[in-house]
Amino acid sequence: MSPRRARSNTAQTDTLRDMPLRRRSPSARADDRPGRPRASHREQTAFWRRIRGTEQGALRIIPPADCQVALVYPNRYAVGMSSLGYQMVYRWVNEHPRALAERFFCERGHALSVEHQRPLDAFDLIAFSFSYELDYLEAVRFLLENRIAPKAAERCPTADPIVVAGGISLLVNRLPIYDLADVLVLGDGENVTQQLLSAWCESGGDRRRFFEAIARVEGLEVTEGAAQRFNLALPSAIFDPQSQIPPAHFAQPLDRPDAFSAIVAPLSELGDRCLVEIARGCPHRCTFCFIGKGLDYRPRPLDCVIEMLARGRTLAGRFGLIAPAVGSHPDIERICEYCLRQGLEVSFSSLRLEDVTPAMLELLAAGRQQLATIAPEAGSERLRHLLGKRLSHERIVAFAADAAARGIQDLRLYFMTGLPTEEMKDIEAIGHLVRDVHRAATGARFDAARPVRISISLSVFIPKPGTPLAKMDLPSLAETQKHLRRLTAMLRPMPAVYVRPPSLIEARAQRVLSWAGRDALDALIATARADGSWRTFLTRQESSPNLGPHDFSDP
Repeated sequence: MSPRRARSNTAQTDTLRDMPLRRRSPSARADDRPGRPRASHREQTAFWRRIRGTEQGALRIIPPADCQVALVYPNRYAVGMSSLGYQMVYRWVNEHPRALAERFFCERGHALSVEHQRPLDAFDLIAFSFSYELDYLEAVRFLLENRIAPKAAERCPTADPIVVAGGISLLVNRLPIYDLADVLVLGDGENVTQQLLSAWCESGGDRRRFFEAIARVEGLEVTEGAAQRFNLALPSAIFDPQSQIPPAHFAQPLDRPDAFSAIVAPLSELGDRCLVEIARGCPHRCTFCFIGKGLDYRPRPLDCVIEMLARGRTLAGRFGLIAPAVGSHPDIERICEYCLRQGLEVSFSSLRLEDVTPAMLELLAAGRQQLATIAPEAGSERLRHLLGKRLSHERIVAFAADAAARGIQDLRLYFMTGLPTEEMKDIEAIGHLVRDVHRAATGARFDAARPVRISISLSVFIPKPGTPLAKMDLPSLAETQKHLRRLTAMLRPMPAVYVRPPSLIEARAQRVLSWAGRDALDALIATARADGSWRTFLTRQESSPNLGPHDFSDP
């Protein structure tokens, strides 16, 4: 489910693990630096019109409106349109009777909207959707490239747009992006989005009145920068800009059948699939994962899921069911039965072996799904138990054989390195597990003429605030590098086994951003104005006294 980047422990819920991985290309560089060919207005217009021509179910948006929102996903189009959370916000805004949203992405230089190729200054609000800490740098670049000050307190109170930020990464640690935004959306956005839009429309363009209206809305946080920018007399209790833990977000009932793709984008990483969210949060309490520890588990009612699947059939015949643990849904058997009766081709965002049922594997096979993904996370049972995963070696191997026997020819396994208490024998246990998985799958394969492919995705453990493992000591960078070299040497000679090693630089940056304070924004701005590399960011930020307890540097 996760894109090709340093994988976060926030259990990504809006993309599919068992879909093709994106290539993590260097992000758009600022226009005043060499090596950045900037597309002309005509070229960008032609580009977005071609993109629009490939989309299915695109909403009909007719500007202007009382509240016009530039909805920015701080990465490429192919990545952003694979985010169900981003698409849901897009739908919510455009369902408001007095508002509209047009999409923006971080590519091709100076920004134009996808829908009508309008410039950023035509919009009242700029709303960023953050799924990953590494996209903070993209957001800073986006503002700089479009000549908007990246700090709220430095923007013009009358001419510059108001910047809103939301997304799962802000619940982990909002401080690195705190001073960039005027308003933070913390938690579920369904009702909060409607209240924010209505407040803007009712304010009649009076910005002070707008902020006074939203200051006490549960789930919205007016930042200190906005208070300075608009000279707001807000009580100090409204915001605590020094607290790494954000105000508790309001978890709303998930009883509306609107959590599916607004647009099917064939040129996105997930292609022509309609994504359907069946649950939020996770009932499991893995010790490394923020989702299980920080968010309540809320499955959507069966009738809502079925209605979304039925409505989604007008967009596509292929679906992706989205949840941190799809098999934990109390009605997963009935959902699978419905999809089988309707002849739907379905993929799952994640398969947790403890929950996998024969009906789920049957649905994958019936839909000609050739790839299944599991996340053992560690090679040894000792480390898996530390992570909260009660999986035996034998059970993982048996799953691989069962999947291959049903016609699944590609297996993707996720593992983490750099875990607390990790030893070389734990790393070598990954190699032994992969060897046994490959043997079992090859022996049980449905078509003896077609080999089973095993893809290994390695990531570096990113400790998250509020999780039990965050309190434990971690291996040094040198030790983690040594473990990765050993594991790669074990896996590469294996036939039909493909290994994707992690980026240690990106892992270090993500680890820093998960714990950093507000001064991280200064390092992000300086990096965006320099060469835009994570090495530059780490050099600047690792001298900060607010780096946090996990700097991933050697003593």
